[in-house]
Amino acid sequence: MGPDPVDPDRWHRLSDIFHRALEQETDRRATFLDDACRGDPSLREEVESLLAYHERSDGLLDTPTHLVSPPTEIGRAHV
Repeated sequence: MGPDPVDPDRWHRLSDIFHRALEQETDRRATFLDDACRGDPSLREEVESLLAYHERSDGLLDTPTHLVSPPTEIGRAHV
């Protein structure tokens, strides 16, 4: 059995907070997240996880999926 499906309302909220957090200066994000995720520590954790991934991925999450080429090689296997 796979992971639990994400509630569409929660996903919308998560996505909204994530994108608004990206608009904040890095040193102001924690304060923004304190307010935006007030009372929902798991939401904040999810947003922070997305932000950390975004920082490591050079903005890949901002790229529309139709502009991202799938990998042609995974490890030693060619796809």
